Amino acid sequence: MTEVGIISSSKVGFNKVGATGLLAKGCKCKIENLETGDPLGPGKKGEICVKVPYVMKGYVNNPEATAALFDKDGWVHTGDIGYYDEEGYLFVIDRIKELIKYKSYHISPTELEDILRKHPAVKEAVVVGVPHPTDGDHAVAFVVSNKPVSEHELVQYVAERVTETKQLRGGVRFVQEIPYTPTGKPKRKTLRDQLIENSSNKIW
Repeated sequence: MTEVGIISSSKVGFNKVGATGLLAKGCKCKIENLETGDPLGPGKKGEICVKVPYVMKGYVNNPEATAALFDKDGWVHTGDIGYYDEEGYLFVIDRIKELIKYKSYHISPTELEDILRKHPAVKEAVVVGVPHPTDGDHAVAFVVSNKPVSEHELVQYVAERVTETKQLRGGVRFVQEIPYTPTGKPKRKTLRDQLIENSSNKIW
């Protein structure tokens, strides 16, 4: 994030696949449990919080945003979900604002997308949350397929690889293409809005 500058870096040929690198000099980092705020150990996913010597002092004329960024101990809450491994390599996997909240559980859409993309019939996949009257949100997958496959097969494929709380309760929607931003990020809000407007449709 631009508010804190560079917090990790790597040398060419000395990084792990998927990692942003090792912590930059002078930077401190911890991973916080999303529910309790407790610090987590290696391999545990939570919010990435940092302390750096070159962090900004705050947002101009916006004390509320500044207060949300820093906690009482001076840690910057980046809004990124990630973890570090036993060797100290940092991995960023999601944004908090993109998490799907099912009851009291947080679901990472990228985790489900990674699983779906491993299915031989799936070319592209994007997961969003759709409002549910009692559960908060249900996870729904938008899929571009490259061969015939049923919604049931993909729902079961995911269910066999995740915990009970992370299943695709909203099902699968087959689409011709996934909309992306100019920077290559899926337009989750666009898909979510379309889903709400066309909630009775199974295939678009």
